[in-house]
Amino acid sequence: MGAGKALQRAKCRSAGIAYRYLSYNRISVLEPGVFRDLHQLEWLILENNNINQISPMTFSGLCSLVLLVLLNNSLNQLDDICLEMPRLNWLYFKKFQYCGYAPHVRSCKPNTDGISSLEDLLANIVLRVFVWVVSATTCFGNIFVIGMRSYIRSENKLHAMCIISLCCADGLMGVYLFVIGAFDLKFRGEYNHHAQAWMDSSECQVVGSLAMLSTEVSVLLLTYLTLEKYVCIVYPFRYISPRRGRTVTVLISIWVLGFAIAFIPLVGKGIFRNFYGTNGVCFPLHSEQPETLGAQVYSIIIFLGLNLIAFLIILISYGSMFYNIQRTGTRATKYRNHIKKELPGSKYVSSQQVSTASTNMRPGSEGPAQRSVTEYTEVVLHGRACAAHYVALHCLPQGEGPAMGRSGDGERFADEADVVIVGGGPAGLSAAIRLKQLANEHEKELRVCLVEKASQIGAHTLSGACLEPSALNELFPDWKERGAPLNTPVTEDVFGILTKKYRIPIPILPGLPMNNHGNYIVRLGHFVQWLGEQAEELGVEIYPGYAAAEVLFHEDGSVKGIATNDVGIAKDGSPKDIFERGMELHAKVTLFGEGCHGHLAKQLYKHYNLREHCQPQTYAIGLKEVWVIDEKKWRPGRVEHSVGWPLDRNTYGGSFLYHLNEGEPLVALGFVVGLDYQNPYLSPFREFQRWKHHPSVAPTLEGGNRIAYGARALNEGGYQSLPKLTFPGGLLMGCSPGFMNVPKIKGTHTAMKSGILAAEAVFSKITDEDLQSETAGVHVHEYEENLRKSWIWKELYAVRNIRPSFHNYFGLYGGMVYTGIFYWMFRGKEPWTLKHAGRDSAQLKPAKDCTPIEYPKPDSKLSFDLLSSVALSGTNHEHDQPPHLTLMNDSVPVAQNLAIYDGPEQRFCPAGVYEFVPLESGEGMRLQINAQNCVHCKTCDIKDPSQNINWVVPEGSGGPAYNGM
Repeated sequence: MGAGKALQRAKCRSAGIAYRYLSYNRISVLEPGVFRDLHQLEWLILENNNINQISPMTFSGLCSLVLLVLLNNSLNQLDDICLEMPRLNWLYFKKFQYCGYAPHVRSCKPNTDGISSLEDLLANIVLRVFVWVVSATTCFGNIFVIGMRSYIRSENKLHAMCIISLCCADGLMGVYLFVIGAFDLKFRGEYNHHAQAWMDSSECQVVGSLAMLSTEVSVLLLTYLTLEKYVCIVYPFRYISPRRGRTVTVLISIWVLGFAIAFIPLVGKGIFRNFYGTNGVCFPLHSEQPETLGAQVYSIIIFLGLNLIAFLIILISYGSMFYNIQRTGTRATKYRNHIKKELPGSKYVSSQQVSTASTNMRPGSEGPAQRSVTEYTEVVLHGRACAAHYVALHCLPQGEGPAMGRSGDGERFADEADVVIVGGGPAGLSAAIRLKQLANEHEKELRVCLVEKASQIGAHTLSGACLEPSALNELFPDWKERGAPLNTPVTEDVFGILTKKYRIPIPILPGLPMNNHGNYIVRLGHFVQWLGEQAEELGVEIYPGYAAAEVLFHEDGSVKGIATNDVGIAKDGSPKDIFERGMELHAKVTLFGEGCHGHLAKQLYKHYNLREHCQPQTYAIGLKEVWVIDEKKWRPGRVEHSVGWPLDRNTYGGSFLYHLNEGEPLVALGFVVGLDYQNPYLSPFREFQRWKHHPSVAPTLEGGNRIAYGARALNEGGYQSLPKLTFPGGLLMGCSPGFMNVPKIKGTHTAMKSGILAAEAVFSKITDEDLQSETAGVHVHEYEENLRKSWIWKELYAVRNIRPSFHNYFGLYGGMVYTGIFYWMFRGKEPWTLKHAGRDSAQLKPAKDCTPIEYPKPDSKLSFDLLSSVALSGTNHEHDQPPHLTLMNDSVPVAQNLAIYDGPEQRFCPAGVYEFVPLESGEGMRLQINAQNCVHCKTCDIKDPSQNINWVVPEGSGGPAYNGM
């Protein structure tokens, strides 16, 4: 039966009917006027038929129709069907695009495809926000990268050219999204009236071609860069570095091909028709004409041919690269182990020989046998390699060696305390103060002893320092009345990126880590002295000039206390007339707050395996000077920070310049360099001196007078690098484990808070009348639990990814972008935690792979030489004492450090301690250690690539004598 005759007979039988269901009747054609006599029909259901086109007069006469259902009909030709149905309110199609032909219907379903709708080019707020955010990020991000390339020293200019080209291509996608967002605003609320015109417009064609150009050029460039890297890694000896001509030719070819792919559809209208209007690039509402066969084939060739092949090339290349890197690493390890076995080793003495030698070294033994262990012989004792001059003093068991030589002095004096604190810095003093505060509040007798290796409290303290007073407010709410030396509130806060000649100002927005509103510029040494005075007033016993040299243990393995080092020992290990044994301090709990990279903490890490579940600590070196400047240039309360020049983008670091209000026009200035730098020719001290000549810095210092200099290491590992903090009989606090907030460049407030929390946990534990300790030394688990609940943990967790985010191709600038997006916008709540690059000592590249850095000579006005700088630190050590800078193996500095890395210790040391000098024979070099210059920064112990240098405490009172640094 013909479908038309069926409809005609149905019409004749039911001219007065209101509802008609004609579903599943295989109707394929609706002739004009077929419903013209059904004036009272209200519902017409035509779903699930084979109707593919509807003529303009098909629904004439349906003046009462309110519901029309055309679901599941594959319409390919449709005109405005609402003119003949004035009362039509509900209309249902298979695809939402058909609703564009019924603009006056109250409800047409479906009304969106998830991207466009009847009303809007972009259907929902999520799409709109996404388009604008991605557009802005893409455009400005790529403009920033392109703009900064001229200021970044790049080892591979041709690679940089490719990156700039890639940024240009990527930026076109941002332009495309910007245009889409602009037209969404233009058509807001009435898109169905403009959809067809927009689809046919030249704007749609141009923006579509831009999207295609961006996509294809980016794909081709990424493929080229991948192939270049693949050949370099997999076939290193066949690889020929690309020359400028070849690179330029490849880039031009890629862009020409990209233009051809993008604009061919615009030229070949006969084959492609409206290519960009019908393939969804412009988000069209509907399309009268489907894609032509030529357009479909072209799309398949581009997207399933060219792009798929490029993706497979990239995937296979990276897979092959990773495999070859892994295979090379395995083979290199195998060959290295083989070479180690084959190379002749140093002479070793047996344990019996060492025992004999150490016995002969004691006073009272006869003849020259006192020095039978020569200064440069390596020995193995108790399974450990030590240089001979180190063995005599540090490798022998307790009770042996020179200390036993004096009659009646074999035993050290021991004293008992409730709590012993190692380190008179902000953390140690805060803990001591809080312990005595709690003891006074609860009327408890509590003996608290604090030992400090400096001659006086604050003499070894060095920091910027811009102090955040949060922890101080907790410790002493009335600190102003007590006369705390916080004399300079921050009044002005500026930040900038330095190029060689210019300073690019960066606004410090509220909430960024560098915002110093409410903070104080202080001379931290003076602040620590004030804390010491408060501690003594409360009854804390402070012992300056006593260096804690040894951790003492109970038989059950818990910490018993500490021992100070013996004094009056000559350089050769023999006792002098003033020889005295060290003192033992025993306690229920020992608090270790030695500061960054403390030498006792190093022992505790190994003894208790405290770093088992954390990442390696990473460090920086900070160098500081204090100047008296021209009063006209003095702006008390001004805080300046900068990054960039003179460091390259892959070297983490920056500078500070603080204007103090201390009664005279003082400024504190400094330079920080991350010790994960790679170039062994880099000298942090000389980078600092070079920085002072920058046009934005030099005017402040010109005509001024430098009055102080110093240096120290800083912990930069943050949250990821925090070790286990408690162990039987002791705990770690302050900068010893590393609570510094790196983006803020502040660690004093967190160190003080950790000391406060440690004191509260310890006091609660040891004053508990029901305490039952499993070990002789009390294990205060509660300290770490309370710390995790405190604002310290939240603060460090929020900024945990900022420091490791700088390990990317763009280095410093990529890290700044990451900080701006993920910290400022999301406050560090991203669900991932980035990792550090590894131990700082393993980051140096061989000297042959790096470019030597030519530093200008100091002018003695703004920049100075190293030795005259060290003189301003007040550094002094007793000359005739055992070296506190010891070598595990005396042959390593020349055989490894000098041979491979060109002796980096002579550059990374900020005090001129290490220098390579010719042997007396004139053949070869040796490492000379000027230990008397040491400012106790610990950089050598951290950065030495062979980890052959071990820093131990010298006699108490030795080292720098900082005055308010």
